Amino acid sequence: MNASQLLKQERADAVALLESLTEDQWQASTLCEGWNVTDLLAHMVARESQPIRFILAESTKGKLGVHPDELMSQARKQGRFKLLQEFRNGPPLAFRLPGIALANFIEQWVHNEDLRRAGLNKPRISSPAVQNLIWKMLHINARMMLRSFKTPGIISLVRPDGRALAFQVGGAFPRQADPAEAAVKVIGEPGEILLYLFGRKTAAHVTIEGDQRLAQALRNTTMGL
Repeated sequence: MNASQLLKQERADAVALLESLTEDQWQASTLCEGWNVTDLLAHMVARESQPIRFILAESTKGKLGVHPDELMSQARKQGRFKLLQEFRNGPPLAFRLPGIALANFIEQWVHNEDLRRAGLNKPRISSPAVQNLIWKMLHINARMMLRSFKTPGIISLVRPDGRALAFQVGGAFPRQADPAEAAVKVIGEPGEILLYLFGRKTAAHVTIEGDQRLAQALRNTTMGL
């Protein structure tokens, strides 16, 4: 399956989950701190319905216009029924184009886990196709998310089958490195590594091995796009 097909699959999974919720479950917590299920749905709808305003709001945190929280608040006022209806109809065509679909697949997958792994406690197992596409994107996403890591060293990301990526960190921008030279290994399925790097550390099922100083710095660093 390609990225567009997997994005569509992830959207269908999220819709099915949301349609099954009780009134109380809509108020359940998510992995996004301070957001309940309704808040996260409003965030996803706002992102897709006003992509240019949303990107500007996210990148400037409201300094050059509306704050992203305001966009979410505006979407939330539509009510759950309308939000879910709009969400069910997406993602828009532009979000499913080659290249763009890859980034939006990652966004949707992470938010599906945000919904499932907190108050709702509805875990799932992602398919090998999903894990392989996440692994493909980790070449890009990991570099972006490790920018905030300022302790010099080499960190490798390792799948259970032994396949590994490694990055020289601590500089202005992470550079690809030799996994054999890594001081620290983050071991887990690609999706679990992605969640860890996205800042969902307590919910990610990974093992960290190697140099204790570097490993502790990794645990203490706030990461994410």
